[in-house]
Amino acid sequence: MFEACRYRLGFAVICCALTVLAAAMPAFATNEKANVEEFVPEAPQGCQVRVTAFMAPILRAGESRPLLRPMTLFLEVPVGQAETVCYMTPRIQDAVVGLLFEHPIPFRPEQGLLVEESEQRLVDSINGVLGQDVRIQRAFLIPGVPDPAAQPIPQLQQANIVECGQT
Repeated sequence: MFEACRYRLGFAVICCALTVLAAAMPAFATNEKANVEEFVPEAPQGCQVRVTAFMAPILRAGESRPLLRPMTLFLEVPVGQAETVCYMTPRIQDAVVGLLFEHPIPFRPEQGLLVEESEQRLVDSINGVLGQDVRIQRAFLIPGVPDPAAQPIPQLQQANIVECGQT
């Protein structure tokens, strides 16, 4: 008789422990989720400045002489610095064209334009032109002369595009 009571008591204790544990699981899950969200970086509070289109050198695989193709440069900057970047557009364009003629944008028939490496070089070069007070975070080279209002550009935040030279 005592053995049966001991098993029932043990079973009751285990059931109570599982019930308490099950009730506490949602609290652990929300705390874990909150901790994960703390480490997710916030989206940058910036805008994209559209620099006027220009002819960029494109180097096809196996060729030594680059071709010129229209490209549009967008720069990601903090919101308060867009006006300064627009003011510096002529110097930025000089630096961009000079850099791209030193290192043309590679083109591979199976991959298309390989702009990522050129974009990183441009960030460093443009930040050198702008000085210490103004910094761009990223550069986007978009083939052609796109109209973001007519057709969205996947890389850009459509709501935050500043066009230099337009009032």
